Amino acid sequence: MGNRGVSPTLFPEVFNRDGSIDYSRALRFYGSEEQVDDIEAVRQDMQKKRLLPKDGKIMLYGGSGGGVLIQQYLDKYGEHVSRALIESSGTPD
Repeated sequence: MGNRGVSPTLFPEVFNRDGSIDYSRALRFYGSEEQVDDIEAVRQDMQKKRLLPKDGKIMLYGGSGGGVLIQQYLDKYGEHVSRALIESSGTPD
């Protein structure tokens, strides 16, 4: 089982039988969009467990690559964020 954000070439589920890498599968498993959806899944779980304010909003902090993920999260799920702090980040593609 892979870990999102870690090079997918380290994990067997992204290899074809001939040993070549299936890049489209690797992106489906380990791309930044999947990481953004992971953040939202955690937020939803926290909301179900009543660990968030009534509005269900979260605060985000990220630097470097984490800052890029926050920007992507804000683009897709911005209505679920009360505050975001981005430090030393680039921009998403």
